[in-house]
Amino acid sequence: MPLRPLKDDPFTRKPGLQVVEEKQVLRVSQDAFEEAVRENMELFALPAEQALEETIKEFELQKVDLSNIAKRIPGQEHPVLSSLESLKALVAPRSGVLLGGAKMSSLVAPLAALRDATLKSSENRNIAADAVAADYVLSALQAGLKENNAAIIEAAVGALSSIVVNCRKSQDRAGSLGVQSVAAALRLFKGDQTSQEALRKTFLCIRSLGVKNEANRQMLDGEGVYKEVIGLLPKVEKPLLKDLSKLIRSLLFDDDVKVLVAKAHNRALEMVDEGAIKHIMSLLWNSSTKTPCAYDNIEDVQLEVMSLLSRLMVKDEFCVEAVQLGALDLAVHVLNLHVFEEVKV
Repeated sequence: MPLRPLKDDPFTRKPGLQVVEEKQVLRVSQDAFEEAVRENMELFALPAEQALEETIKEFELQKVDLSNIAKRIPGQEHPVLSSLESLKALVAPRSGVLLGGAKMSSLVAPLAALRDATLKSSENRNIAADAVAADYVLSALQAGLKENNAAIIEAAVGALSSIVVNCRKSQDRAGSLGVQSVAAALRLFKGDQTSQEALRKTFLCIRSLGVKNEANRQMLDGEGVYKEVIGLLPKVEKPLLKDLSKLIRSLLFDDDVKVLVAKAHNRALEMVDEGAIKHIMSLLWNSSTKTPCAYDNIEDVQLEVMSLLSRLMVKDEFCVEAVQLGALDLAVHVLNLHVFEEVKV
């Protein structure tokens, strides 16, 4: 079977068949892929399954990256695309506007289905990201915020975090609207910690945005998220402390090579000014009994909170403050518990 030409050729290229070149990596759109499958079915009279296999081989031989493609026969259901189609029928992208008299309650099911599907694999996340699923999830989140509907907000925040996490940086479409919306969700849920799962999903979503790039971290700072999360440290329920610590630590990353001057150091200073070290040590060490605070899965919690503490100690006086509050005593206590364990490098 002859290989399908990929470059712009008005004589051989079918309408809708396009290839996107991203940093010398060839990618084909979902519509173009399905059009190629139809061609193989019609021109070569191949059964659907064989036409799909031949199409995949065709593109792979031409070094096309198909990680963003739902490898399906045209018309066949795919969990990501099916849930996204349901969502598209209910909301306009990035607007918070419901379509055709749709009810708010009808948004929960497709959002939950999209989250479940994208959590299953990185390929599903890439498919959702390339299909601009974030635009429709953000619209659902906006609609939920307008109506103060906690169920919609929780479902949308959960779906957004599952799309953003581990997808390619070029697919990060959350932008300022996503940051503003998630910050609003945090302010809503932090006042009512009865729904720990909603707050946990919000923490994960903010963390997913923060680890992407410095631009997201600066937008989160602009929305006041840093002060909000530091203020939550002494108030958060114990089961959420590990998630909150991971979130705050992600906001202190300084790993974006595209930015000439990052602000991680300045953010650490601001967090300490907000009392971060004092709050953290009160969570880790009981100064009156000179013993560690008790938690379920205490070692996991200690690991995350102490990792956060290490990110904040960017000046000598901060180290002194931490030692005065018991950080060195805690470190010695933990070392004594594991003194006879073999260290794995």
